[in-house]
Amino acid sequence: DSQTERRPRGPIHGSRKETLVHEPCMPRVRLSPMLCLLFLFTASSSACTRGAPLRPAVVRKAIAIDRPGLYPETLVYDAKRAAFLVGSLREGAVYQVDDAGQVRVVVDDPNLTSVLGIALDAARDRLWVTNTDLGVSRRPSAAGPKRLAAVGLYELSTGRALSAIDVAPLVAGPHLLNGIALDQAGNAYVTDSFSPVIYKIDPEGDAQVFVEDARFAGE
Repeated sequence: DSQTERRPRGPIHGSRKETLVHEPCMPRVRLSPMLCLLFLFTASSSACTRGAPLRPAVVRKAIAIDRPGLYPETLVYDAKRAAFLVGSLREGAVYQVDDAGQVRVVVDDPNLTSVLGIALDAARDRLWVTNTDLGVSRRPSAAGPKRLAAVGLYELSTGRALSAIDVAPLVAGPHLLNGIALDQAGNAYVTDSFSPVIYKIDPEGDAQVFVEDARFAGE
């Protein structure tokens, strides 16, 4: 599946004007928290070839989403439903945005605080969601800022919670679960911006430290 992702850089400001960045084979969009614009691209060639000259992308359509306070994080494209899935830093939920800009809640779990990373496993009808607390969510966690480190697994078609995996006990110290990626076997790999580790979680929800390296440490 093609994916469109957004990652924050620098402090969060509600009135900040956002910019658009496009990279070959991986469209990226930065979104305003008040009025989000999702840009759909077509490349000038059907596939990227290593070493081939780069050509500018073409913006085909802009989808406007008027939802104040969303503070969108990772975006992934669900090809089966022809819609984007959007995680929210502020609201601690996952939304679906269709081609007409219509928004509906896909996952609204009261245990979610801030959703920074999401990953779609379309073959298994699963959605993986990182759950963290930076002290900016409308739903603060019991663990508190920089202490919550969990991953939620949901049935995408219904939004039903399948499991919640707490990885905080695996590594002492502060946590900020951020990015998440999947392999073909359905294992999830999760980064922690405040701890120099990558976690691995198998499809049954068993978690372990996959790799630890001091060079992964954030500031």
